[in-house]
Amino acid sequence: MKNQGQKRPPKEMLEKFASNLKDYSEKTGLSNQAIGEKIGVSDVAVGNYINGISLPRIDIGYEISKLTSLTMEELLTSKDQTLIKEPVEPTNHSLTTELIDILKNDRERLIADKERLQKVIDELKDENRSLKGVREGEERRSVR
Repeated sequence: MKNQGQKRPPKEMLEKFASNLKDYSEKTGLSNQAIGEKIGVSDVAVGNYINGISLPRIDIGYEISKLTSLTMEELLTSKDQTLIKEPVEPTNHSLTTELIDILKNDRERLIADKERLQKVIDELKDENRSLKGVREGEERRSVR
């Protein structure tokens, strides 16, 4: 039994959504299966969206919105090729790894600097003790 109380979305909305998703697929080179895996549906469902047969549930529409970097409103109402953004490879992981490496190197350099400074401080303390000993010896001799 069909959902009797539900209206079909306007044809224009189906067509625009389909066109935007198809443009995204073509621009990125992603197959229906690849898109489906990213948004959590089958390749058949993606095909239905791209062919204007159906619109996704709101939660899947949200996933498509995140994937395409388009708002839901843009997906449903715009047919502007400039809206479809070039895919951006996620760089967060590589940037994070790079920053961690930089911080590790900085930390190692700081530890090495600290160790060198500690050696200099220890040498100065030893030299200061030696000088104190020499002065005390000179004072003892002068007192005699």
